[in-house]
Amino acid sequence: MLGTLATRLLTGAAPPIAVLAVAAVVGMILTDATIFPSQPFRDLGIYVKAGRHFIDGARVYSDTLLTAVPPDRTDYPYLYPPFTLPFAALLAALPYDVVKVLWTSGCVAAALAAFALIGIRRRWWIPLLLWPPVFQGLYVGNVAVPAALLFAAGPWFGGGLIVAAGFKVYAGLAGVWLVRERRWRAIVVGVGVLAGLTVLTFPLTGLERWMEWLTGLLRFRDSQALLPDYLYGTSLPRYLPWIVAIVIAVAFVAASWLARRTEGLARFGVATIVASPSLYAHGFIVALPAIATLRLRWAWLAVAIMSVSPGVSWWLAIALVAASWFALALRRPSLHLPVETSPAVGGEGRGGEVSRWDLLGGAPRPWPTASSPDRVRG
Repeated sequence: MLGTLATRLLTGAAPPIAVLAVAAVVGMILTDATIFPSQPFRDLGIYVKAGRHFIDGARVYSDTLLTAVPPDRTDYPYLYPPFTLPFAALLAALPYDVVKVLWTSGCVAAALAAFALIGIRRRWWIPLLLWPPVFQGLYVGNVAVPAALLFAAGPWFGGGLIVAAGFKVYAGLAGVWLVRERRWRAIVVGVGVLAGLTVLTFPLTGLERWMEWLTGLLRFRDSQALLPDYLYGTSLPRYLPWIVAIVIAVAFVAASWLARRTEGLARFGVATIVASPSLYAHGFIVALPAIATLRLRWAWLAVAIMSVSPGVSWWLAIALVAASWFALALRRPSLHLPVETSPAVGGEGRGGEVSRWDLLGGAPRPWPTASSPDRVRG
């Protein structure tokens, strides 16, 4: 199959969408190769060190400004709420090599499960593991990958959208979708899980750890102005005044509120990216369902943009997705036309030649098995 594809690409017989998709995958591989000289498992190392400090009774959260990038990136501050500390301690209690294997294999499984829930065709699962937002999340061992599974499971386990706030506070913004869909039971479940974790771990953490956590968040916020190229990542506040970034984030939340059911959830995933005060490549994973709502050529263009070195250019893909909310020409026709009358594969023409390049395998929308109003509401 690969030999035939290569021949068709070289002879010009392959359809344009094939050229774009192959170029995107090549870009993924080249971009992924550039991160190997950097420190692997640096985020996982932060979690393990926090667990060790917690076990030793030492201070976990930083109370000083970060004025320089630490030579060992695992010395970056730990920012997750205190109820996560007993779980970090479990990681610290295991041999580190075992932790790396278990964490990576679990994250790969979580990513594949997320692809399946979103409705990504199986042939694209491996290439999407190489997609920089996913690959870099795996390489550094960031919790964004399992958190993406909670987002992907939103139509079935809505409480997970609230629980995700325990990993990244801004990720809980997707929980607004539950309010939009009036999924009150899911909200109660999500809040109950977070409250339960807090109560169960409080005897181990105490109030002091919570106060240290708040102090640590404030110190990190103040440190961002000192190291903007590192601590902001590619978030909007790195490039724009805070007030402008907030206005844009509010606009994205409002636009997300206008959409119903799973399309609204896809939009809220993008809104969490826009509202993030600190954003790195793995933070863009939750844009995948919204990207899949684009016509095939535009979907692959967005994937391709995020297949090269992370930076301000990735915001072009987010802008493309946002534009599709108002420009029907950018959207899969199945999102606004009856399935029986809409063109196949997001309006790219009929037949298997082009449909094989569709991320959703011809499904009308992301989360195809949850597209029924009855199933979504649950």
